[in-house]
Amino acid sequence: MAAIHTVHVVLLLLTQHQVHQTASSPGARERRRFGAQLAVSVTIFVLSIPLAFVSTAAAMWFWGALIPAHHLLRRRRSAP
Repeated sequence: MAAIHTVHVVLLLLTQHQVHQTASSPGARERRRFGAQLAVSVTIFVLSIPLAFVSTAAAMWFWGALIPAHHLLRRRRSAP
C-alpha cells in the first residue's frame, strides 16, 4: 500500500503543472489536499512495517490510525 500510494503522490506532483496552470485554482488545491491524504497514508503504512516485525496484530491495528488522520485532514480542509 505504501508503494502504491507513493507512486500515486509522485504522479500527482509530476502532472500538477500540466493539469492546472495556476496553483490557486480549485482543482489544484484539491489535488494538493488529496496528495496530503495519500502522504499521510504512506507514512502510516511505512511506520507499520517495523511494527509488524514485533507484532503483526499491532501493525494491523495501527492502520486504524488512518481514520482519525484522514478525519483531521478533512476538518482542516473545511476550516476557513
